[in-house]
Amino acid sequence: MPRIARVTAHGVLYHLIWRFVDRSWFFTDDHERWMYLQLLERALRESDWQCMAYALMSSHIHIAAIAGHEPLGRWALRVSSPFARWMNQRYDRLGPVIADRPKSRAVARELEPKVIAYIHNNPVRAGVVARANESTWTSHQLFAGTSSKLIDTAGCLDRWGFSSFDEFDAWTAATPGESGFPPTRAARKEARLRGGVEVATPLSPHFVPIVARPFAHVRIDPRLLVTIASYAVGAAVHDTGSRKRNPQVLAARFIAVALADRFGVCGSDIAAALGMSPSSICDIRRREPSRVAARALPGAILRVEIEMTALIETRPFAP
Repeated sequence: MPRIARVTAHGVLYHLIWRFVDRSWFFTDDHERWMYLQLLERALRESDWQCMAYALMSSHIHIAAIAGHEPLGRWALRVSSPFARWMNQRYDRLGPVIADRPKSRAVARELEPKVIAYIHNNPVRAGVVARANESTWTSHQLFAGTSSKLIDTAGCLDRWGFSSFDEFDAWTAATPGESGFPPTRAARKEARLRGGVEVATPLSPHFVPIVARPFAHVRIDPRLLVTIASYAVGAAVHDTGSRKRNPQVLAARFIAVALADRFGVCGSDIAAALGMSPSSICDIRRREPSRVAARALPGAILRVEIEMTALIETRPFAP
């Protein structure tokens, strides 16, 4: 499947994570970390991105940076390619060093300090040091000075509301922080139930978009069909799944089954959503629609189509 093109918003801070191939420990000493930082500083000096923090762990790299107009992949390549060549010469090896393009997450302004604390506390979580200020693997110690070639530390502290390094250091020690990446395992599981769709880059802590493949047939949640069918005829949703048999409820059940047939939801799923047996669904299919159901069905179909359009986010695929 072709990759979806990455889009970054100018002026927004991004938490970026690169992993080394096979999760290997490529960083083995401070000299290798120094070399990576030299390449990073040079690449960003030629770019309009601004580094705010970093953590160079043994098997992966964290960078927090404010996006510019230059594509992320362009400046990142100016770091990873020469670093891979240098490491391959150093260890007489062949092949890539960085596993893939980075995992990226846009960070809301109010969450920035927590994401920075998360990045600087990586060595603490790994058990390498007791406090963030003891590690040379992150940018935390740089904030004790007024500036560095890579990070405008004074500007960063002001941006995050800290008056001094001591205040920032104490806050980081007391704050584990947040990665800024919402958990996507549940979203991926839910996406698989919807057909040919994939989980896309999270856009907020509470929203994980899914993107359809070009040929995707997306299956809709049968519970939503019951809700739409109920609203279409003015019946209460909980009544549609009850034993009631008034005209509105009967019409809602007929519409729910008709919607399921039209949009590819199997009989057992719509039966479970209605609290009925599969044989009852077969009985409903054999019936003629009532006047209420026939009048409301076209509007219910249109509502489902609108919901399905909103369910997925269609984007052009990168060539």
